[in-house]
Amino acid sequence: MAVALQPRHLTSTSPVPERRKKDAKWTPSSTQGAHASNILANTDFVHQTKEIIHEVFYALLLEQGVKLNGYTTGHVEPIFSSETNRKVYNSLMGACRQFLRLHSDQIRRDVEKLDISETTLCITFHSTMHSIFSDCVNWGRIIALISFAVLVAYKAHKTSRHVVESIEGWLITFICQNLSQFIMKQKGWASVPDRFSSDKIGGDTVDAKNGGGSWLALAAVGVGAALVTAFLSR
Repeated sequence: MAVALQPRHLTSTSPVPERRKKDAKWTPSSTQGAHASNILANTDFVHQTKEIIHEVFYALLLEQGVKLNGYTTGHVEPIFSSETNRKVYNSLMGACRQFLRLHSDQIRRDVEKLDISETTLCITFHSTMHSIFSDCVNWGRIIALISFAVLVAYKAHKTSRHVVESIEGWLITFICQNLSQFIMKQKGWASVPDRFSSDKIGGDTVDAKNGGGSWLALAAVGVGAALVTAFLSR
């Protein structure tokens, strides 16, 4: 019998993961432990993340041909609680479109190999998200994560429409619990428009802030490795 998956969204009252010993050097895996309570306590960040990612997720799905959550005909400019969030949304949309334009065929082929049936989707999706950031965190991989989530939702929607909300919830929760420290150290979501301006999202652009090299290439490597890991460990 198929297991119905329910979306998990963060709230200010969500249970805080158990604290772990703080490492001397920060790594992606350390964010969920010692820093989790501070992240979850930052309700402004959580609410901002939910608003921005929600709109980006469904707008990108619409561009893939999936009409859900009010996105049904053409592009409708969403209403945001602040001008900053609107600018972040526009920048993320541009970056994700560029990433999907360059890498969607490759990632779609890899996604097709993944077992994303209702009984395994949660495990597969979470293991892939963690694998994307197993060795480093950068903005390119955050763009890749959002794009990957959209392509998984696109595939899952074909057989089970209700899991799309679950995927959105898992994506938002992962960002808030695992990537918040990095994002806030980079001056928050407000820094996104400067990082992903039109002259910085070309495939051959070198972005020193992301460790050098094309951020799109870096992101593609991260997703590719994660998909292979998830596929081999399914």
